[in-house]
Amino acid sequence: MHYKAYNRYGDPLFRKKRAKGSRWTDEKGYLLYTDNDHPMASPRGTVLEHRAVLYDSIGPGQQHCVDCNAVIEWGSTLIVNHIDENRLNNSIENLEPMCHLCNWLYSAIKRQVERRLLNAWKR
Repeated sequence: MHYKAYNRYGDPLFRKKRAKGSRWTDEKGYLLYTDNDHPMASPRGTVLEHRAVLYDSIGPGQQHCVDCNAVIEWGSTLIVNHIDENRLNNSIENLEPMCHLCNWLYSAIKRQVERRLLNAWKR
């Protein structure tokens, strides 16, 4: 068991049970909820809300990356991108499917632009 769970609950065999439909944020700032019946649910019954919202909107199966148009699939290569980078804003207008490479490039370019703007502002 993970050391944080051990420190939190004491007993390594204890698992915290959450009521169906309960919502919380994880350590990365993403919203999760409990629903064992959703196709995107983990074995423990937790669902990342942004993935569930996009899945319910575009459906299962193969999708296409919004940037490079590559074929991507749920569970392996599909990343859900928050357009406004607000992890709590899970409206369908704010979510888009991306491949790993495009998501990484999108984040790297945005960081580089922000760094340049910050350096220009400091001068």
